[in-house]
Amino acid sequence: MIQDWLLLTLVGGVAFLDRTAAVQSMASRPLVTGAVAGWILGRPDAGLLVGALLELFWLYELPVGAAVPPDEAGAGLAAAVVAASLPDAADLWARLGAGGMAGLAAGHVGGRVDVAVRRWNRDLVGRARAALAAGEEPGLGRLVLVGGVRFWAAGTTLGLALAGVGLWLGPRVPAPAFRGLGLLGVTLVVLGASVCLGRLASRRAKGCFLAGAMVGAGVGKGAWPWRG
Repeated sequence: MIQDWLLLTLVGGVAFLDRTAAVQSMASRPLVTGAVAGWILGRPDAGLLVGALLELFWLYELPVGAAVPPDEAGAGLAAAVVAASLPDAADLWARLGAGGMAGLAAGHVGGRVDVAVRRWNRDLVGRARAALAAGEEPGLGRLVLVGGVRFWAAGTTLGLALAGVGLWLGPRVPAPAFRGLGLLGVTLVVLGASVCLGRLASRRAKGCFLAGAMVGAGVGKGAWPWRG
């Protein structure tokens, strides 16, 4: 359990850094962080599916310029941890419901952490300006490195907290709650699809989305091992 917690914490720190401070390789998307977290906990299927659910909500939310969307990296991590940690009696929809709600909440918490780190890094800009005003070398490379380390430290701390809460909460969800969580999972899928469809600009794109959803549902009915 401790080893899994540490690995999840590392994933959280790297993914948070990848969002805006460095690389931006899209490895911070919930589809990726969810799948990785689920794999660490032995349930890659649950992590992948709950990550895909969160993508429906935040597929068009990108950290461009001054825009700070919810933390999709931490959301995927938290969602997968909760979904994968539920008791074995929980079905797919219960895992989607519990993980989806945990991910949506974690995303907004992580977004606030992102804003706080950006404000914290303002002093680095002040240092560079003061050095230039004094005719000194500002050392931009070092200041950029310091800013990146702050993002990594914040993401690691956030990942530590999210993974810890998820690992503690998931196994303690009582079996009578599974039915309600299953209904919640269905609702979140419908809401996520509505959000994604509303952001598509053309009718052709919407048609392709619906066709893909129908094909995926048809294939999954016979292929998903947890469907029986």
